[in-house]
Amino acid sequence: MTGIFAVTFIAAVIISTSLFVILIGHLRKHRKTENRQSVFKGMSEEFGFSISKQDVFGDRIIGLDEANRNLLFVAKDGDGHIVDLDDVKSATIKKEYGLVFDGYTRRKGAKTGVKQIDIELIYKNRAVPIVLSLYDDYNSDKLIREEAIELAGKWEKLISGILAKHNEATNKYQQSLSKTSVKAA
Repeated sequence: MTGIFAVTFIAAVIISTSLFVILIGHLRKHRKTENRQSVFKGMSEEFGFSISKQDVFGDRIIGLDEANRNLLFVAKDGDGHIVDLDDVKSATIKKEYGLVFDGYTRRKGAKTGVKQIDIELIYKNRAVPIVLSLYDDYNSDKLIREEAIELAGKWEKLISGILAKHNEATNKYQQSLSKTSVKAA
C-alpha cells in the first residue's frame, strides 16, 4: 500500500507543478499583452487619436483613427509607430518565403512557406518606407500564420481604400482650383 501511495503522491506533485508552471506562463503573457495595450492606449490618448478600427493580433496591436487619417501600430517590444496617412502613397503586403519547420520530421523534412508577413507603407516624398511586421516565423506562434495573412489583407485594403478616397478628393479639389484660375485669367 505504501508503494501505491508514493506513486500517487509523486504523480500529484508532478501534475500540480506542471499546472503551476503553465499558470505562471499564462500570467506573464497576459501582463505583456496588458503592457502593450496600455502603451497603445497611452499613445492614442497622448496624440488625441480616436481609434475607430483596431485589431489585437498575437503580440501586436494595430489601430486606425479614420477621422484624422492616422495609423497606430504597437509591436511586441512595446515600441509604436504613428503614421500620418496623408503622407503615405501606397500600402502593400510583403511576404518573405523560406524553409518552414512546422511538423518537421526526418522523413518529411522542412517545407517552403511564409516566414514573414509585413505591411509596407510607401511615403509620397520617397522617404524610407515603414514596415509593420504582422508575422515573423522566428518570434510568432506558428498557428497564427494564416490569420496574419488574412489580417494583412484586411488592413492593406482598409489603408488603400482610405488613400484612394483621399487621392480622389485631392484630385477634385485641384481640378476645381485649376478651373477657377483659368476663369480668373
